[in-house]
Amino acid sequence: HPTPDHPKGPVRISRSHDSRAPTTRGTICLYTTVDNPSMATPPATPPPSAATASLLKRVILTVFNQRDPALRLTHINQLFVAQPISYSHSSTFHGREALNAHITELQSRFPPHWTFTTDGVVKTSLDRGMMRWRFGPRIGEERGIVFGTDVVTVQEGRIAQFWIIVEK
Repeated sequence: HPTPDHPKGPVRISRSHDSRAPTTRGTICLYTTVDNPSMATPPATPPPSAATASLLKRVILTVFNQRDPALRLTHINQLFVAQPISYSHSSTFHGREALNAHITELQSRFPPHWTFTTDGVVKTSLDRGMMRWRFGPRIGEERGIVFGTDVVTVQEGRIAQFWIIVEK
């Protein structure tokens, strides 16, 4: 039924795929409408879920795969709050430098051709996100000997809490 706010009646939300943000596949995009095309313009800033997905992917690509500790710390400073808390299966790390040291120690145990990859699927809810990863040597198209999931809590666009869950 039409209302002053919606002269054509209630706005129906449609499912769509946003090619600019592949992580939104299968989610409901609240800015895409059926009845009112003028409301189909995406927001000026990415929705929180897209920003969280981007953070998680950048952690894998620019932090965990970076072998240079100084350059890695630069990326950590961009992606994490000033005093993040990181949790692994064996330890808790407070601060950016502690996370950097942990990654340096981790990488020292494996050959340089071992890398982290992700399937690209990120699940988000409000200020949290999670993404599965693989770690191992590059052999053709198959990678991964160690598998796990990263879970984050985001505050003001940066990672505040970071859980590293090793599954295998």
